[in-house]
Amino acid sequence: MLGPDGRPGVAARAAAAGATVLVAGGAVLLAVSLGWHLGETRRTFGRLTEGWSGWLAVLLLCVTLLPNAAVWAAAYALGPGFLLGTGVAVTPLGARAAPLLPPFPLLAAVPDPGAGTGLHGTVVALPLTAGVVVGWFVGRGAVTGGGRFGVWTTGRTAGAAAFAAGLCGVLMALLAGLAGGPLGTAALARFGPVWWQVGLATAVWLGLTAAATALTVRAWRLRRSYRRGGRRPDRVVAPGAVRPSCAQPERNGSPVAPGSGGSPDGAPPSPRPSPPPSPTCSSTTTATTAPTAPPVTSVTSVTAQTPSTSARAPSLWTTSPPLTPAAPGDTEPRPPA
Repeated sequence: MLGPDGRPGVAARAAAAGATVLVAGGAVLLAVSLGWHLGETRRTFGRLTEGWSGWLAVLLLCVTLLPNAAVWAAAYALGPGFLLGTGVAVTPLGARAAPLLPPFPLLAAVPDPGAGTGLHGTVVALPLTAGVVVGWFVGRGAVTGGGRFGVWTTGRTAGAAAFAAGLCGVLMALLAGLAGGPLGTAALARFGPVWWQVGLATAVWLGLTAAATALTVRAWRLRRSYRRGGRRPDRVVAPGAVRPSCAQPERNGSPVAPGSGGSPDGAPPSPRPSPPPSPTCSSTTTATTAPTAPPVTSVTSVTAQTPSTSARAPSLWTTSPPLTPAAPGDTEPRPPA
């Protein structure tokens, strides 16, 4: 749930975004229904009180209860709906006639009794939209916010989307439990949405939609990065580890071939074992690595360890032995005997 730096993780942010969309969408549905039943809403104000002071008090009470009514509308869009008494359920499939309810402006937004119509069925767009939002957050985080796991696999992405949908279901169940409660006794003992039904419906709706959306967003973002000439983000190395690199090391500002023991300034090499080649660079290192250079020794050490030139080996220019003087009468000198 939390990222490596303590902030909310991808699944937590996606769940919060999904719950926000559901509640905000419920508020929009409530406003539409109140506008649809505008005449009944006005009549309830006059039946409750008279005078501007009383109307203002009722209006402030309605504003205070707006979050509860938005959760009721979200529960209606999710499918379980809400209860207006024991055994009186209001869902998109239909609504039963409720017992005598106190006149209240927000209750004027309740659908009329009877079977649901196609217009009532359009409310399923709200959980579908919330699922798309959750999937977008997860798919985006699968590429850019993967933490030490790098780019998430398809299985991990789908699992994170399902986990985010479960978290959103928990949030909606908590909100539904707080938004409902008994309004009285007997027939009004159960009033509002049933918390566990709302949580289960949220997890199912958002789990299916968010998983498909997250995989689609992940594939789209990866393809877009390829088209822009980028490369797929590597897996992030855990803290303390060394990232493999194809770049040749440098000493004193000059490049040194990998595996060579010498240095450009002619200093004696340090006995150090050469590191094994990086697995990510093995395909290119073979073609570009320079051959191992022999160790370079200074001229002083060579002079100290090598005997003189006269005692070492005969020169390439050999001296011929002296000729014997010629005897009287000889025309050519004779070689020595």
